[in-house]
Amino acid sequence: MDKKLDIIVSNEIVNNIPVLFVQNTKKIIKKVIFVFHKLLEDKTYELPLAYRLAKEDYFVVICDMYGHGEHQVSNQEMHKYEFNNVFKDIYHTAHDIRYVIQYLKLNYMDTLNFSNIGALGISIGASIALVAGYLLEEIKYVVSIIGTCSWQYIIDNSGFDSFKFHACSNPVMDYDSVREYACKHEPINNYDQSNFKPILFLNGKLDTTISLFTVNMYVQHLREKFEEYGKGNLVELKIYNNVGHNVTAKMVNDAICWMKDVQSRMKLTFE
Repeated sequence: MDKKLDIIVSNEIVNNIPVLFVQNTKKIIKKVIFVFHKLLEDKTYELPLAYRLAKEDYFVVICDMYGHGEHQVSNQEMHKYEFNNVFKDIYHTAHDIRYVIQYLKLNYMDTLNFSNIGALGISIGASIALVAGYLLEEIKYVVSIIGTCSWQYIIDNSGFDSFKFHACSNPVMDYDSVREYACKHEPINNYDQSNFKPILFLNGKLDTTISLFTVNMYVQHLREKFEEYGKGNLVELKIYNNVGHNVTAKMVNDAICWMKDVQSRMKLTFE
């Protein structure tokens, strides 16, 4: 029987970025993965997932999305969120994890493996993970779980209007004013031959928040873009019957198996 693992959780502020570090107590070199939470939540909501990943010898970094959690401007204090900033908050959250990586290299160099850092996001957090994937060379693979994929679809279909009771603005979002920024930073418009990497999408067939039709179209478009350079096999989609906009144990288990397989293939490539 396996010895019970102790899990350590550290709450820190790195370059004004509120983060949780979650790891087990084994004296081994651990794999690094960034985890991003849902809209209107905060990093603490992903502690159960982080605990599961830590048991698999990951060093887990959970970041508060801008406008959330312990950030100076936060929906927790106002009980409202400025949806006109959502795409900027996604982009800047992803951009700034470079500072967390620098901090880890400075303070954890002898205990962490920095050769294949991962990014995993839930719902809107999946967009953060996808942006991190195209922005940062250090991010070697991305996992999107029940991801809010197509920014263009959200804008064209007023996708945030259902959040009107949580919005600072009326209407919830000025969709036309955010369109240019969203188009510029949308993940699907920024992956190319310089930053292709394995990406896994996990979605529920009964998800009424994220249309499966939209997910299929998005993944197909992304895969076709990768395929232009012979890399279409890097993009994978797995659909779960009887699952809505929620994360299941099966999804988490499949994500972990996929990540281990990706890391194994990377190791063979570099040896």
